Amino acid sequence: AEDVRGLDDYNESLSEGQRTLSWIWKTQLQGGKEGLQEALRIEWCKSRARAQRWQEECVLLTEEMRRVQTTFQYYAGLWKDRGKNVGLPGARAYALKQEALWNELNANAREQWNSLKEMLPSASPEALDSEIDLDSLPHYSS
Repeated sequence: AEDVRGLDDYNESLSEGQRTLSWIWKTQLQGGKEGLQEALRIEWCKSRARAQRWQEECVLLTEEMRRVQTTFQYYAGLWKDRGKNVGLPGARAYALKQEALWNELNANAREQWNSLKEMLPSASPEALDSEIDLDSLPHYSS
């Protein structure tokens, strides 16, 4: 039963990088070697698309982390300036409290995301646009 599955079927408990083709797809198909080559080529294209989606997700997550920290810094600076320009002690205290809150949010985000940055591959948006000539790929024989 494990051997009878399509190229798309996989064990969902495995991570994205742990997919393997069933041996049945590596044996003779209707259409001979050409049919096998086409099936493997299609699976390679789908695997590449999955990898590109994950790479894009890493790029987007990195940008999101940068934007969140920039926003927190902006609001901390905004409240710092407001605190300098008010004459009432209560308003100044409120502005200082808001500045401290935004600085704390920024520090927490930086702390939580520093460990995440180490796990993310260095993905650039330019890498997503790289093209591969499918005809230049090696042809495997069974």
